[in-house]
Amino acid sequence: MGLQGYASATATAVTPKPLYRCYAGGADHFISNDPKCEGRTVVKLLGYAAP
Repeated sequence: MGLQGYASATATAVTPKPLYRCYAGGADHFISNDPKCEGRTVVKLLGYAAP
């Protein structure tokens, strides 16, 4: 897939969107901006992205 963009470790002047690593079960993970990972398990906050 390659590079899709950049994320910041801290919030910036632009209203940031948090990005969370989420666990979906087994070996499956996904990234979401939902702080509750759409009802799945939150692994950690990865950083912030500008919308």
